Amino acid sequence: QIFADVLRRPVRQLRVHDSAALGAALLGAVGAGLFPDVETAAEAAVAVRRTFEPGPDSSRYEAYTQVHLALRDIHLWLNQQNSQF
Repeated sequence: QIFADVLRRPVRQLRVHDSAALGAALLGAVGAGLFPDVETAAEAAVAVRRTFEPGPDSSRYEAYTQVHLALRDIHLWLNQQNSQF
């Protein structure tokens, strides 16, 4: 629910717990010719358990926006420091 509230958009929870592994398997299935494309493979294998809709209270979105703006410059600085190593 927090993701939907912060992003202000619906978030779908899949039935599988490891969606990265499912995605990798689907890409492999497409590469092996079992499906013509990724969209077809996803339609055949991906099932949504639940959809979280953003709540009417926008306070989580506003809090996230304030924190993002406050930390953005620090994040950029840290990325520059890491690129030196």
